[in-house]
This record gives sequence, C-alpha cells and structure tokens, in this order.
Amino acid sequence: MDYSKIVGLIALISCFISVWLVYTSKKNANILNVVMTIVLTFSTAGYFLMSISKTLEGHAVANAVTGIGTVFLPMLVLFALADLSENKMPKWFIGYIVFINVVLYMTVLMSIIYPFYYNDFKLMDVTAGSIGTDLLGIPGKSFKIITVPGTGAKIHLIIISVEVILAIFFTLITIFGKKNASKKTMWVYLMMMLMTVTTFIFERTMEVKYEVMPFMYLISNLAILVLNARVLLYDVSTNIQARVTESTGYGYITFDKKFNYVGCNKVAMDIFPDLKVNPIDTPINTDDYVLRELMRWMKKNVENPNPEEPKIHTDMYKSDRGQKRHLQIDLSFIRFGINKRIMGYILELNDDTQQNNYIHELSFQGVRFKQEADRQTKRNKSLQSSTILGMASMIESRDNSTGGHINRTSSCVALFVDELRARGIYVVSDSFWTNVVNAAPLHDLGKIAVDDYILRKPTAFTEEEYEKMKTHAAEGAKIVAKVLADVDDREFVKIAVNVAHYHHEKFNGTGYPDQLVGEEIPLEARIMALADVFDALASKRYYKEPMSYDQAFMIIAESIGSHFDPKLANVFIDIKDRIVELYETFEGTEYHR
Repeated sequence: MDYSKIVGLIALISCFISVWLVYTSKKNANILNVVMTIVLTFSTAGYFLMSISKTLEGHAVANAVTGIGTVFLPMLVLFALADLSENKMPKWFIGYIVFINVVLYMTVLMSIIYPFYYNDFKLMDVTAGSIGTDLLGIPGKSFKIITVPGTGAKIHLIIISVEVILAIFFTLITIFGKKNASKKTMWVYLMMMLMTVTTFIFERTMEVKYEVMPFMYLISNLAILVLNARVLLYDVSTNIQARVTESTGYGYITFDKKFNYVGCNKVAMDIFPDLKVNPIDTPINTDDYVLRELMRWMKKNVENPNPEEPKIHTDMYKSDRGQKRHLQIDLSFIRFGINKRIMGYILELNDDTQQNNYIHELSFQGVRFKQEADRQTKRNKSLQSSTILGMASMIESRDNSTGGHINRTSSCVALFVDELRARGIYVVSDSFWTNVVNAAPLHDLGKIAVDDYILRKPTAFTEEEYEKMKTHAAEGAKIVAKVLADVDDREFVKIAVNVAHYHHEKFNGTGYPDQLVGEEIPLEARIMALADVFDALASKRYYKEPMSYDQAFMIIAESIGSHFDPKLANVFIDIKDRIVELYETFEGTEYHR
C-alpha cells in the first residue's frame, strides 16, 4: 500500500477516535483526553497532507500542521500526570507553560515566512535519496521534507526536556510515595510521552525516508481511548468515597473487569482493614478468610450476568474481636458505552449485626416479622437516599464552578434550622425541620437537565444561557417528585419538591420560576435561598474570587426585604459567627470554598 494511503487511514482512524471521545465527553470522558486526541488527529492529518503535497510550500505548511502534536502533546500529558498524582502545579507556572507553547507554535506556523523555528526547507527523493529544492517536477517520485532546525527548534527541545523531567518526577513521587493513585494509568501516559518525544527527536536528527510519527500518534490515540474507558471506574469509586456512603453508612469496594482492586470507602476499610494497604490496579491479596471467600463468591456470580437482575445478594458472617458481624452484601455491575458493556463491579457492604442479633433474641414470631419489616423499610429509605444524593453529587461533579457547594449549603442549612428550632418563632413540627435539612442536598438536582456547555462555562452567561440555566428550578421539582414517588413520607416529598422548585424566588416577587411574593414562597425555600446565596457569594467560581465573609453578609443585609424574608435573614445574620466558624472547618478539605 502507498505510504500516503496508510497515513490517510491512520488520520481517519484518529478522527473517529476524536469524535467518539468528544461525544462521550458529555458523560464521562476526561477533558484532557479529549483535547489530546484532537491534537493528535490534527497532527496526523498534517502528515497525510504532507504525503500528498506537490509543492515545497505545501510540504512546509503541512509540516507546520504536524507541529501541533509535537508542541502541545507533551504539555497535555504533563498536566494529566500532575492531576493523577494529585500534585497541584502553581497557576502562574501553568500559565507560563501554556503561553510559551502557544508562542512556540506560532513560530512553527510562520516558519515558511520567518526563519526562526526552521532556518531552511529542502526535499528528499525517498527513492533515490537525493536532496534539493527543485525535485518536485520529476513524475512518479515521492518526496519527504527535510528541515534545518533554527533557534526556535532548539528552544523547543529545552521546553520538551523540562516537560519530560516534570512528568517523570510526578510519576516517580506517586509510585514511590504514599499516594494511592492509579500507577498503571500514569505509566501509560508517561510511556506515551517518552515514545512520541523520542520518535520526534530521532526523525529530526536522522534523514529517514518515511515518517514514523503518524504510527506513534495512532498508538497514543488508542492508548487514550483505553485509558478513558477506565475513567468510569475511578469516578465511581471517588463519588462513592466522597459523597453517597457518608450519608448511608454503607461500605463499597470497586473492581475492574479482571477483578483488580480499584478503590473503596472508609466503611469498607473498617470492615476489611487489609484494603488499606492493597495497591490499586492489583488483585486483592489478603489473609482475611471472609474477604477471600467474598472474592470467590463475586467471581462465581459474574460469569453469566442477567441484565434484568441489577444486583446479586448474599449474607456473610465475620468474626471481629470476639464478636460475630453480620454482613449483607450486594454485587452490581459497572457498565459503559452504548452497549452497556461491563467494565467492572461494585460490592456494597451493610453491617447489619445489631439488627440481626436483635431479631434472633426475640422470642415472638410476630415481633420478629415487624423488625424485619422495619429493617427492610430502613434499607429501602437508605438506598433511596443513596440514589438521590448520588444524583446530586453527579450534578455537582458536572458543574465545575461549584466545588463542595452541596456539602457546604447542607451543613449551613442544618446550622440555621437548629437556631430557628431553638428560637421557636415558627409553629411547625419537629419533622418539618428534619425534612428541610434532609431535602437541602436536592436543591440543584434540576441541573441534570442543563447542558454541560452552560454548567461548565468559565465566564458569565449570556441572556439566552441564563434563561436556560433558570429552567433547572422547575425541572428539579419534576425530577424530585418522580424520584420520590414511592416514598411514604409525603411531608418530606413536598418539602424536597418545594426546595428544588422555589429556592430562587425573591421576597419582592422578582425571582424565578413563578415570581412568588413574600410568604407565598414556601418557608423551606426561603431558608434554602439564604444558604444558597451566601455560599455563592463566599465561594470561588471560575468567573470570580470568593468574597470575604463580611462582604457576603453585607450583601445579604442589603437584600433584606427584596431578596430575603426579613425575619429569616435577621436570624441568619445573628448567627454570622457560627456560620463563619462552620465554613472555616471546610478549609484544607475537598469541600473548601
């Protein structure tokens, strides 16, 4: 096959990979992976254009297109490795690297006019090996461009060297350090970087007949595709550890398709301490008999999964310091892609020891059945809560501007409600206050209906985009109502729907979506509005830095009677010191403002 046809096929495959990752980026594709594969596709297309060019100028322009990969790929891989190793590079350093690489690529683009990156261009007859600038008139010949490096090319080598050294540094400190990141993923990124850089330097120093870089770029693109498929595994374990299980007390362990350990939460570590030292991406190696039996049970039950059976259940007993612990265990599947292909597994652990012992100690069959019913009810509510909070956390992870918004506002509402309950200025039931606190994490659930490009926009919204964002309130009410349709506690359902629906209404009737006025706005929504606005003012967004606490409270005070219920706002301002103290507890954690 002709060389240009081979390169064209590689460019086409790379294009398909890029389109696929751009499509899946709405769900779970890593943004750096998407950008890397687009860069690789453009570079491969440049090699194809170079292989079919009929003029020296055409070769030079195509060569400039190929430079997008050699300039930007090492930088993007460096950012990916830094992110995986959880080492934050200073913003000024990131800015310098991006700026320098952009300027460098501009010199590559203009090299045909200004001899800075390249001093000269020549052509090589790949059949005869002769070199010159006037060989293109000979029919039946194929040619390869030969470049004479200039000052820009030498600067580029220095920048690449710095990026490679930093990439190796981040990889090594993760591998030999105590951070439990995916070492396998980091190795793949590093090898991809070293492979492409080495090939680039080889081709620039040796007069080879055919470019090898398109093949290296194809391998890199395929590696990125495989790595991105694993992102779902790590996202699941992260979401479980950071959000859902904190509210349910359930333990979770995740595995990839080959039964390599991917991660777990603190509850699971407490049940099986060996998980604390088991490396990620390796099979579980343990002396714990119950954990070994659990692994055997899991492997046996995943051989022929039933798509209609989302979970497989079993019960196990574990001896712990002389006590027998009763564990309820559910096995579920992590599926990915259009065909819902199985990518891994999740084990859900529920320590049901206390309830189980109590049931066995009862002598009356009727009481035993009642306790079993209560246990099932509690479990169903817990699973519903897990699902709802998991959805809320998923929305937060899509909205890059909010950080720990759900956790901070929920904690603030709990503190505020305690003060309102203590003052007794509202004649409501204790269950009302409890339900307001439980409903707070659901207030932004409607953002699931808002497009990613709006949620993740790093600048202020246009009028049209703001109107689309405003729909999340009404959409949230519909979603909450559907999700909680089977919940028996109708008071909680009503409060949760109101919180999602009306937390953006304003006391003077200028809010949305229904422009309610004064006490037409449900009390629970007026409470949520104060916590929500305060967090928006006091927290960082892509388009602004956080305000000081004094500034945030000043704006709330100025908005009494217009945005906020005066009675509630005055209480909120009265407990300013306690709210500030609460927010300071988030500093140094993943929920910081």
